Amino acid sequence: GFACNKGLLSRDVHHDPARVDHPIRRGPDGSWTRIGWDAALDEVASRLRAVVDEHGPSSVALYLGNPVAFNAAAGPAAGMFLLSIGSDRLFSAGTQDCANKFAVGELMWGSPKIHLVPDLDHTDHVLLLGTNPRVSKGSFLSIPDPVGRLAAVEARGGVVRFVDPRHVEPKVGETVQIRPDTDVYLLAAMLAEIDRTVGFVPEAAARVRDLDALRAFLADFPPERVAPVVGIDAPTIAAMARDFATAPSASAHCSTGVNMGRHGT
Repeated sequence: GFACNKGLLSRDVHHDPARVDHPIRRGPDGSWTRIGWDAALDEVASRLRAVVDEHGPSSVALYLGNPVAFNAAAGPAAGMFLLSIGSDRLFSAGTQDCANKFAVGELMWGSPKIHLVPDLDHTDHVLLLGTNPRVSKGSFLSIPDPVGRLAAVEARGGVVRFVDPRHVEPKVGETVQIRPDTDVYLLAAMLAEIDRTVGFVPEAAARVRDLDALRAFLADFPPERVAPVVGIDAPTIAAMARDFATAPSASAHCSTGVNMGRHGT
């Protein structure tokens, strides 16, 4: 086994006297010996070559997490590394956490790289499902200090509303607690309520293919029917729908809690 420095998590880690900043080899007895970079790279390469020769290129996989997502060179370099080996096994945090967003981007917008995100600086009402920005740092929103940006929505008189089984931690907005993995029914009920009360914006509705079929489908999911499924009373669902539809501007965003559910896409 080998241990190598993998990046700097903080100034404390960077200056820690126990930080590994050179290759070391583990011996049969478990002890570690320092070796040179050339020797380490040659040995890793020979072991990897042996794995590929015995099991084929697809026996080698890469897993990429958040640090690589914010490194402009690391992602392409990892892809080129796999291509040079001949493997097609590339996994990431996105494989588990947000594959639904990539699928929707491809189906609706023609590219898995296109994602709609709330314009927090201008929205008057933001609905956040299955996300805790204190923990995720905003995920796909990709903005500094997401909790502070949400607080700014409230400060200018806007609404911040979380939908989550647990009470969301940031001291901003309100949390409507929902039964896990039932968000799709809540959204259907909100759309049904908007359709039968406030109505859809005509210009937007004109862009929806088969709108009549959609409205007929949603009619089977009014708040009264959905309430016992989601664990939220019908008046609250109806109020959430009308609040969203009558806001001067509104946006919705879902993240890990919904992405990983049965109905994430």
